[in-house]
Amino acid sequence: MARIQSGLFQLAVETAECWRCHEQARVVAPIAPIGSVAIDDEDEEADSTGPLVVNVATVLMDVETMSTDLGTAARGAVPTFRPDFSNTLGAGYWMNHCQHCGAKMGDFFLHMEPDGPFFGWPSSSANGAVLDLVGGEIVCGTMPYIEPPPLRRKRGARKL
Repeated sequence: MARIQSGLFQLAVETAECWRCHEQARVVAPIAPIGSVAIDDEDEEADSTGPLVVNVATVLMDVETMSTDLGTAARGAVPTFRPDFSNTLGAGYWMNHCQHCGAKMGDFFLHMEPDGPFFGWPSSSANGAVLDLVGGEIVCGTMPYIEPPPLRRKRGARKL
């Protein structure tokens, strides 16, 4: 489980075809912007290395909880993004719902499939937008991929 903390979270907004009604549905994913802090609650070495700092804006998936103000802001901005129970996972998390038919649109297909709108985000989708929310904390079921900071060469070091 990972806790992501930020002074300002955002939502990436894209579209995806609903599996049930086949209409184009608006889907969103929380963004941990640059400078957010990620704490891996299951990493025993995290106490000695400290939290990770997000170096590249990262979309989050498997969002289990959000701090109260953040959850309220997300629901207010996009009412079809809300907590629900996944029969596939046997657990609840914040997920997208089709605004046309109400079908649940699970994170796996939106984030992990090559044609998913958040696979390899940020995309060049003409439908893409970013909404500002508020600060707070998001708890994810898995630690997001945090790109390491760029390596800095020491003065006088040669390029390989």
